[in-house]
Amino acid sequence: MIKKNVCVLVSTMYQRDYSILKKMNISSAAVIINQDDIEKREHFDFKGYPIKFISKKERGVGKSRNLALSESTGSISVIADDDLVYVQNYEEIIIKAFEEFPDADMIVFEVPSINDQREDKAITKRAQVRWYNSFRYPAYKMAVRTESVKKNNLQFSLEYGGGARYSHGEDSIFITDFLKKGLKVYSYPVKIAEVNHQESTWFTGHDESFFTNKGALFYEISTQYYQLLALQFLARHRSLYKENQFTFTQAYKMMMKGADTRKQDKEGGENG
Repeated sequence: MIKKNVCVLVSTMYQRDYSILKKMNISSAAVIINQDDIEKREHFDFKGYPIKFISKKERGVGKSRNLALSESTGSISVIADDDLVYVQNYEEIIIKAFEEFPDADMIVFEVPSINDQREDKAITKRAQVRWYNSFRYPAYKMAVRTESVKKNNLQFSLEYGGGARYSHGEDSIFITDFLKKGLKVYSYPVKIAEVNHQESTWFTGHDESFFTNKGALFYEISTQYYQLLALQFLARHRSLYKENQFTFTQAYKMMMKGADTRKQDKEGGENG
C-alpha cells in the first residue's frame, strides 16, 4: 500500500521507452505526458507506485501540464520538467512541508541548476510568497494541492510557454492566478531536485525577444501595473540587458513593445 500522496507531473517529448522514470529518480506516483506522434495511454507500476504514461500528438507545454493536472492521482501534484533529477526522499520532504503549512495551496521548493549559465536565486527561507515577489519561481519548483487547482479551475496558460506564441511566462501567470484567488503560497528552502538546464526550447539569451516577451507577460499579469513591473524588473536585473549592450531605455522600450502587442491581441479577441 502506498503511503505517500504525491504525484509528479512530467511534461516531455518523444520518449520511446520508460527510462525517464529512472533518469529522474521517480519514487512516487507520476503522470508522464509525452508529446509524440502517436496517441497512447498506459498504466503500470514503477517501484510499487502507479504511473500513467500518456502519449499525445498535441503540442504546447500548457496543454501538457493541464492534462497532467487533470490526470493527477495525488492530493499533492508536483510540476516537473524532464531534465530534473529528484533527491531520494523528495516525497517525504514535500509531505512534511505541507504538514508544516497546512493552509498552503502551493509550496515552491529549492531546485538548483547544475548549469552555471542558467542559475537562479536560491530559496533561503520559509515564508509566504506575495504578489510582488512571485515572478521568480519556475513551474518545476511548484507543488500544489490538487484539490485547490480543480476547485478554483486553475490552469496553465496556453498562450505562454514552449510551443506557444509567447515563449515563456506560463509559470508566473499560474502562480499569480493562485494569489489573485486568495490562495496561500509559501517558499520552502529544502532541495527536492536538481535541474539540468543544458537545453531550452525557448531561451536564446537575454535578447530582444526575451524583453518583448517579458513585457507581454507583465501586461498579462496586470494591465494596471505592467509599466511599474517592467521598471522594477529592469532596476533589479541590470546585468540582463547589459549582457547584449542594451541601455535601460532600450530594454524598457522592447518590453513596452511586447506589452502593446499583447494589449492589441486581447482587444482584438474581445472585439472579434
